[in-house]
Amino acid sequence: QGKIIGRFQTLLKPSKELMPANIRIHGITNEMVSDAPLMKNEILNFCEFIDNSVLLAHHAPFDLGFMAVAIEKNNLKMPNNLNLCSSLISRVLLNTTNHKLQTLIKELQLVGGEAHRAYDDAYACLQVLFKCLEKLNDDLSLAQILEVQKKDLNWKNYLIYTSQNNKVISLAKAIESHRSINIIYEGGQTKNKTRPIKPLGIVRNPD
Repeated sequence: QGKIIGRFQTLLKPSKELMPANIRIHGITNEMVSDAPLMKNEILNFCEFIDNSVLLAHHAPFDLGFMAVAIEKNNLKMPNNLNLCSSLISRVLLNTTNHKLQTLIKELQLVGGEAHRAYDDAYACLQVLFKCLEKLNDDLSLAQILEVQKKDLNWKNYLIYTSQNNKVISLAKAIESHRSINIIYEGGQTKNKTRPIKPLGIVRNPD
């Protein structure tokens, strides 16, 4: 009913030093995270916080891809919650210059706070969702919101180590062992030619 009943926010210490390109995006420096907890020490608290809730994020498929890896790596059960994406929903219901969160905050005159901070961005997402829901009828239900969203953002779509997809599992193992793999082109001038690549990370998408 629009009331804040709980809050979860933390910085995390990354496994590698943040590069200038990262810092330019979110403004979080290596000094700010030097004493922050590791993901493995906070992921259980996060899962417990969101369990049995409706989880909302802007570009949720991107975020779920990262979170699912952390949950799997720490041998935790996937959360039991419904996932919504304020970006996907706004694209259907709102007419704005673009659907970046900061653009929506500005053009819808929402409370923005500090960009790229967990609590402020989460609160901005909620405000975007409320603006979207104003466009729907009074007989509102989660089923109707999911119909607008179209994509099923289920945790199982983001599994890597238990995905049953051998290509994905091979990529994950190559990343962990810092080794190259060979890709084979299926078409074009280089059809059937092999090229070694060194994969750096996986972000799964439900598509």
